[in-house]
Amino acid sequence: MDELESKARQVLIEHEAISECDVHKGVYLDNGDPEAVSKAYAAAAEMVAAGEIETTKEKFLGAIGSVLGEASEDCPQCEGEGEADE
Repeated sequence: MDELESKARQVLIEHEAISECDVHKGVYLDNGDPEAVSKAYAAAAEMVAAGEIETTKEKFLGAIGSVLGEASEDCPQCEGEGEADE
């Protein structure tokens, strides 16, 4: 993961758009909150405008979208463990 994606993930977590699985570290879940996602995008745009991150607005917003797109609704590892227990 590059630095831009790491910062994008941090913004999404701070605005509660995604969260890390309590059991599986490094697995991020989409919290299903469109308002939180909107706030994260707005914060990301503000960070670029304020010079807090050295990239273009388009690239940083693209990284936000990419990280959000990688987040699952449910943890695939937790689901897999549930199947194994049945």
